[in-house]
Amino acid sequence: MTQGARGGKRCPKKQEKFQRRVSSCWRAMFSSFDPDDPEEYCSVYQYILTCIEDWITKCSHRAWLDQEEIEREELAPLRAIMADCPQ
Repeated sequence: MTQGARGGKRCPKKQEKFQRRVSSCWRAMFSSFDPDDPEEYCSVYQYILTCIEDWITKCSHRAWLDQEEIEREELAPLRAIMADCPQ
């Protein structure tokens, strides 16, 4: 897997840029994704989950970061999708 969106970048100062970075986690993987391959499907979702979690970690010091909202809106649905993936 590529470093892509996660590449050593620091947390942006503004929430809008943070949202764009989180969105880039999704775009980076879905451009070359075979939904019929369950192994690839799981690895893509794992990458997205890790990518978003990395941005949360990088931005945890920002006052505007609402970790509960991100958990509810972004991470919980991903974890639900990945429930069928082999651990």
